[in-house]
Amino acid sequence: MLDVDIHLPDHELQALLSKHCAKFGTVKFVRLLPLAKNKVHRFAFVEMSTETENIDLAAHHGGSLFGHHVVAFRLGRHQ
Repeated sequence: MLDVDIHLPDHELQALLSKHCAKFGTVKFVRLLPLAKNKVHRFAFVEMSTETENIDLAAHHGGSLFGHHVVAFRLGRHQ
């Protein structure tokens, strides 16, 4: 889980995630899912430019890798 303020506007949260994930390579896209009903978490999908970057990103943050292209992250509410 990434500890971020999930109540930020989507464009700010996408920019924050892009900047964070860019440490592992080139970010192709960040897609946010709506806030969960419990308002405690939400999910984001990130695609990096190469399979190796996706694997490195997923391994470093415990994200799940879908195929070779997309890393899924659970985003937690920043306290």
